[in-house]
Amino acid sequence: DHLEDYRRYLSSKGDTADHVKKTAARCRAVLDGVGAEGLGDLQPSAVTEFLADMRAQAPVRAELTQEKYT
Repeated sequence: DHLEDYRRYLSSKGDTADHVKKTAARCRAVLDGVGAEGLGDLQPSAVTEFLADMRAQAPVRAELTQEKYT
């Protein structure tokens, strides 16, 4: 629910549709990657570790598609 609220917030403040889609997809990837189902499940250390693992696996940034994480 919070991710959808954040998506609406980005849209309502005038961000481009492309930016909103990419940002939501990236947030969803992190939430899925750390196994978080809600804000209470988020731990900074888990997010940091997830992002470090992503960087180690693919030093070149991979584009996250909206279809996969929406």
